[in-house]
Amino acid sequence: TNSFTSYQGSLSAYAQFVGLTAEHENNTQEGINDLSGLFNLRLIGHTIQGSYLAVHYGQRTRNITANQVRLNQQFAQGSIQLYLTKYFGFDGLYRYYIPTNELTLGDISGNLSEGGAFIDFKNFRIFGAWYKETTIYNNSGVETNTNRAGIKTGLKIFF
Repeated sequence: TNSFTSYQGSLSAYAQFVGLTAEHENNTQEGINDLSGLFNLRLIGHTIQGSYLAVHYGQRTRNITANQVRLNQQFAQGSIQLYLTKYFGFDGLYRYYIPTNELTLGDISGNLSEGGAFIDFKNFRIFGAWYKETTIYNNSGVETNTNRAGIKTGLKIFF
């Protein structure tokens, strides 16, 4: 098992119950650079800093430096956030990467699961989450599974 450090950032904007999100992940140790865009639809809940259930649709562009590949992959996602007290809660998501084909890598599919807890301090949130991302490559009948799992921690700012 190898250990890598990854840096992530995202920016979201909402108008009532619909929103857009841009995400970026840079993992130079693994040679992966992701840029994703999502359309968000909040089905239940009134605010992003409240309990809610949402669905998302988006596209990830993954640049893999080892073999100079640029992979565009669409995905569907569901997310939930549940406040247990005024300032503390849990959240989670499941993302399904729609199977696609890339000339060098072959058929590619996968998913991402994430679950965590957070504490809010007015417009600031400190969070921690466990995640697991599975990618399945099938190139000419040879299947390779790649699992990335770990802990995310960070700070979110709401304004």
